[in-house]
Amino acid sequence: MSRRFASNYIERIRTRIRSFELAGARGTIRDDIGPGVRAVGLLPSITVAFVVNAESVIILRVLYGGQDWQAALVTEDDED
Repeated sequence: MSRRFASNYIERIRTRIRSFELAGARGTIRDDIGPGVRAVGLLPSITVAFVVNAESVIILRVLYGGQDWQAALVTEDDED
């Protein structure tokens, strides 16, 4: 993958995440992962996990869509 392609890809992700500012209440609610957690696919291989509150959208993780992203959101404290 070329450096230019990678930079453009990252910028596409950033641009789409910035659009959450206008319409944060999107995606699928995943309370099974955590209270208020939402997930949405951005690009063919990117999943974003986030929480929306009254003032902002909090991005929890930007993940490769092929990985077990649900498990990636579980912390060691959650496993106790």
